[in-house]
Amino acid sequence: AEVAVHAYTGEVRVRRMLGVMAMGRILNEKTARSQALGGMIWGLGAALTEEMARDPRTGHVVTRDLANYHVPAHADVPGDMQVVFLEER
Repeated sequence: AEVAVHAYTGEVRVRRMLGVMAMGRILNEKTARSQALGGMIWGLGAALTEEMARDPRTGHVVTRDLANYHVPAHADVPGDMQVVFLEER
């Protein structure tokens, strides 16, 4: 992944991303590519937007639902995402 960080705000943007995967025998390359891209987008969300906040007094998790959870949107996903499949027997 190639990322850029804004010098003043600290905002992180992913400019482009490449996934090279060994997925075994692929029967339908179009759907396999879609699954791979979905996994890459999920990874972006996990890396850049997920947060688990804890109460400093008790240590209990205070983010228990998806009400404040940011799901990656189209603007969060780089336009240049590539998937390469490694051939396997």
